[in-house]
Amino acid sequence: MTVRDQIDLIALAPCILGYHPNDDDCVVFLGLSETEGASIAVHVGSGSLHRALPLLRRVVRERTFTLTALIAYGPETVVGPVLLQMLHAFHDDAADVDQALRVEGLRVEGRRWWCVLPGCDAPDHPHRAGRILDLSSSRVAAAAESAGLVVYASRADKARAEEPMTNEPTVLRLLRRFLALATRDRDTR
Repeated sequence: MTVRDQIDLIALAPCILGYHPNDDDCVVFLGLSETEGASIAVHVGSGSLHRALPLLRRVVRERTFTLTALIAYGPETVVGPVLLQMLHAFHDDAADVDQALRVEGLRVEGRRWWCVLPGCDAPDHPHRAGRILDLSSSRVAAAAESAGLVVYASRADKARAEEPMTNEPTVLRLLRRFLALATRDRDTR
C-alpha cells in the first residue's frame, strides 16, 4: 500500500492502531520504511509525551524509516507545543545520522487538520484555519475496509471488544430473552 499524501497518513493511523484516536489528546507516531516494508504506530497520551520522546528518538535512529509522521489529535494549546518539540527532535536526529528521513507533522481536531511545519502558522498562510478532513478520498481507508480490517471508534471501544465475556449466565439470559421476543413478534404477525 502506498501512502500518497497527508490524508493517507491520517487514515493510516487508525488502521494500524485498530481504533480512531480522535477523542484523545495524544500524538500518534508512525514510522514507515520502504526498504523493510514495515510500519509502527505508537499512541502517546499528552501527559506522557515527555517520557516517550527519548524512546521514540531511539527507535527512529535504530530503524531505517523513510518517513516519520507525528499526528497530534487535540487542541493546539494542548498538543501543539509538544508536537513542535518532537518534530524538532526528529529533524535534529535525521541530520545527526545523515539519514534520508522525511518528517511530517500533522494536527487533527474534529473534522479539520493542519500541517505543522515552520511557516504554516503565519497569519497569511492559506491553510491557517485548517483543512477539512475527508477520509473518503483515501486509498488507505478504502483498502483497509475492503480487506475487512476492523477499526473501532475509540480506544475504549477496542478494549471492550477485546475483553473476554466473563458473565456467561447474563449473556445466556439476554439471548433467551431476545429469542423469545423475536419468536413472539413472528407469531403475532
